[in-house]
Amino acid sequence: MKETQSYPKAILGIDVSKKKLDLCLIPDESIVSHKHGQRSMSQPKSYRRTVANTIKGVTTIAKWLASKGVVAAHITIEPTSVYHELAVETLLSCGHWVSVVNAGQVRQYAAAMGIDTKTDSIDALVLAEFCRARRPAGSKPLSEAERQLRDLTRRRTVLVREEQKELLRLQTTKSKSCIASIKRIVKAIAQERGKIEAEIEQIIEEHEELRTVGKNYRSIKGVGAVTSATVMAELPDLATFASVQQAVAFVGLAPRRKQSGSSINRYGGITKRGNSRVREALFMSAIVGMKYDPVLHAFAQRLRLANKKKKVVIVAVMRKIMHLLYGIAKSGQPRRLPSSI
Repeated sequence: MKETQSYPKAILGIDVSKKKLDLCLIPDESIVSHKHGQRSMSQPKSYRRTVANTIKGVTTIAKWLASKGVVAAHITIEPTSVYHELAVETLLSCGHWVSVVNAGQVRQYAAAMGIDTKTDSIDALVLAEFCRARRPAGSKPLSEAERQLRDLTRRRTVLVREEQKELLRLQTTKSKSCIASIKRIVKAIAQERGKIEAEIEQIIEEHEELRTVGKNYRSIKGVGAVTSATVMAELPDLATFASVQQAVAFVGLAPRRKQSGSSINRYGGITKRGNSRVREALFMSAIVGMKYDPVLHAFAQRLRLANKKKKVVIVAVMRKIMHLLYGIAKSGQPRRLPSSI
């Protein structure tokens, strides 16, 4: 979202399925009635509609909003495979604010509201109420290059995971025929992955902005071509996050705290609510960075001396790298090591 824009009064929750979109519109989320100086608990007026999840159906949404006097709306939508992308891209191009939110957080919000029933219509209402209460961060439209980069990096991830599965099968298979088959599949996957990686490199090289950002990200030792491409593809608007804490939480690296009274006060791992592709890339970068980057090496060493477990150290380094990436994205400059190192 652009901070210079005034916040839209209208809220729209969209529940996505393969064939249809269920809508819940709150044309004016402001509640003007007050009682004893406190905000009223009355609900604003809302409208419901269902449209086809097609170009024609999504275009209908923009016209429907206009018919209700809505010029700009804050739209909240959950990621559903690839079925949400048409609505997101179309509505962003129409000037609306769009937030793609974590489904787990929305489910927890529904539970807190005491909503046990789950239907498409109710889910759209919950998304609208979640947006009204939380005002989640918005997205920006992807350029064609960013869209291609996202699709290619995701395809590469699929191929890598399939390759790993086949290699695991190779370790447990004794049949000569099966071994030969697995090796053929692994070879084919490796060849296809190579082609995808070449296309990723070409797209980045052909676009100056991507080339510059990628080079800046790679100024962190441990962040290579794969991690930089993944971050650019999955977090193209990293610089627009209001704080590094928001960015860390978005990728699911925020520590999860458990506290109750005076007897329980501990951290129970990370939330894992965010983008698993970014976490997977950061994991490999942390392993390399702890070895070759002087700052990350010293940071990891301090944690080891404090008797932190190996997994805790790796996650902490991943979080540290995320801090560095955020700083680079905000400044537009490559990372510079402290002069004392």
